[in-house]
Amino acid sequence: MCSNAASDTEIFSNFRNLPDYKNILEHVDKDLAIKYYRNIKQISSLSDQDIFKICDKLSKVGKPELVKIINTQNPISTSSLRYLNVALQIKREFKQKKFERVIEIGPGYGGQSIILEEFFMIDHYSFIDLPEVNELIKKFVGASSVNFTYNTGILEGDFNDKKYDLVISNYAFSELNSKLQKKAINEIINNSKFCFMINNSQAFINDSKYKSLKFLSQKELLTYITNSYIKKEEPLTADNNYLILSKN
Repeated sequence: MCSNAASDTEIFSNFRNLPDYKNILEHVDKDLAIKYYRNIKQISSLSDQDIFKICDKLSKVGKPELVKIINTQNPISTSSLRYLNVALQIKREFKQKKFERVIEIGPGYGGQSIILEEFFMIDHYSFIDLPEVNELIKKFVGASSVNFTYNTGILEGDFNDKKYDLVISNYAFSELNSKLQKKAINEIINNSKFCFMINNSQAFINDSKYKSLKFLSQKELLTYITNSYIKKEEPLTADNNYLILSKN
């Protein structure tokens, strides 16, 4: 799906509304979107007009399904509210105005970067995903008029000599097998000043399908990630989800 969307203009124009893709990365339903909206109102001073103006940046490219959240504003992409909620939590947690180098593990089509740029000065953004997904990211971000430079890469690459200001991952890191999780920790996360990741692997702990992946436990993550700590996910999107953060 990602390869087709990256290479075919017609498919790209509508990829966020196609079932094969929507089930993976465009599945924030209206009820959850409302929870994100309410949390955004609690943790920020953004007006409704501000919220929907920012989210509108992700309402055009790829033709996502648009949902009306409140009657006074135009319908928007529900995923944009998730990305906005994450950006505001990062701002609240780390109190930074600038991240020179940001790296995201599992960015999907790159939507989080578009919203992060509304709140932080970013010089360079690294997108780490599968090769086919990276081609789609380049097409999407290229069509979104960002001010930062960027590159794409795969997690199997070499990151040993690189430093980052922020590493972020919305669920993706927690779904990697333990070998790749340890590589990401050693070469990326512990070489970053700040880390913000939403972890959902605890929800799979009793699922036999996932036992072979041997996800690192919460206790192991706190051991391996330097200066790490746990906070609750706001709003909670699944039982046992949590945030793992670090400040180095």
